[in-house]
Amino acid sequence: MNKTFLRFVVFFSGFCLMLVQLVSGRALAPYVGTSIYTWTNIIATTLFAIVIGYYLGGLLADKKSGRFTLGATLAAGGAAAVLSTYLLIMSDQFFGMANLHIATRSLFYAFGAFFPVALLLAAVMPQAVKLELVDLAHTGRTVGSLSFWNSLGSIAGTAVGGFVLIQAVGTKQALFLIAVSLMLLGIIVAKSTKLWKSPLGFLAGLVLIGDLFLPSGCVKETNYYCIRILKDSTTVPGETRLILRLDHLVHSYVLPDDPGNLGYGYEQVYARLLVMKHTSGDTFKTFFIGGGGYVLPRYLEAYYPNAAVRVAEVDPGVTKINYEKLGLNPETKIQSVNLDARQDLEKGGGPYDLVFGDAF
Repeated sequence: MNKTFLRFVVFFSGFCLMLVQLVSGRALAPYVGTSIYTWTNIIATTLFAIVIGYYLGGLLADKKSGRFTLGATLAAGGAAAVLSTYLLIMSDQFFGMANLHIATRSLFYAFGAFFPVALLLAAVMPQAVKLELVDLAHTGRTVGSLSFWNSLGSIAGTAVGGFVLIQAVGTKQALFLIAVSLMLLGIIVAKSTKLWKSPLGFLAGLVLIGDLFLPSGCVKETNYYCIRILKDSTTVPGETRLILRLDHLVHSYVLPDDPGNLGYGYEQVYARLLVMKHTSGDTFKTFFIGGGGYVLPRYLEAYYPNAAVRVAEVDPGVTKINYEKLGLNPETKIQSVNLDARQDLEKGGGPYDLVFGDAF
C-alpha cells in the first residue's frame, strides 16, 4: 500500500476515535448528564478500548495481515459507530429504570454504546505498522511515523469535533458521518467488493439507512444542551403543562397562557417574597441568573408590569426555544442577554433591586 495513503488511514482512524469520544459525551448527556462521573467513564472506556484494540489488532496483524483485513476493520468501525445510537437506546432500556448510582449507570452506558467502535478504530494502528514494516532496521522510524500521524489525527478530530462538527450537525448526524466515512474508506482500502456484498455488509447498510429515520430525541441540540419539550397533563386539570428538559434534568414547568402557574416550590417562595416587598404598581429592577423556561420572568411581567426584567441565559438556544415552543411573547418586555451572568453584570446595567438565582 502507498505509504502516504497508509498515513492518511492512521490519521483518519485517530481523527474518528477522538470524534467518537467527544460525541459520546454529548450523546450520554440526555441520559446521565455531563458530570465528572460521566466524563471519567467516557475517558476510561475509550482508553480501555484502545488498550484492547491495540492488543487484538496486533494479534490480527500477525495472523492475517493485508489490505482486506485492514479495510474490514475500518468498515466494521463504521458499522459500530452507527450501531452506537441503537446500543445507547438499548442501554437506557436496560439500565435506565435500575436503581444505580449515576457513576455506575454512566459506565454501563459508555461501555455498552461506545466501547466497540473505539476498540475497532484502535485496532487499525498495529495492522498499519505490520503492512509498512518490511525492514527491522527501520522499526523505530516506521512505528514513530505512524504514531505521529495517528496522534495528529486525534488532535485534529478533537478540534474539529469540539469547535465545528458537533455544533454544525449535532450528535446523531456526526455519528452518521463518521460511520459513512469509515465504511467508504474501508471499501477503498480493502480493494474488494466482498465487504459490501457480504451478508454483514448488507446488514450494515440496512442499519445505516434505518439510522436516517431514527429520531435524535432532541427538539434542538445546542452547544450546551439537548433540549426537549415534554407534555404533562396530570397536574392541572384540563390543561397541559409543557416541560422544559435540558439534558437529563427538568428545568421548568410552563403553562404558556397562565404566567401565574409556578411549578416549583422555590418559584412560589420567590413570588411570596415579591408580595412582601413590592406592590403590583411598583417600579423596580430585577436580574435573573439563568432563564430556563422563563417562568419567573413571565410572572413578573404579568403581575408587576412596571418592573424591569433582565435575564442572563448563557445558551441562546434556550432563549430561542422559549419563543418557538414555550409561548414566550415575541413582544415581551423581558430583556434577554445570552451571556454568563457574571459577564453581563461586569458590563454594568445595575444596580438591581432584586437578583434571582435560577441557574442549576
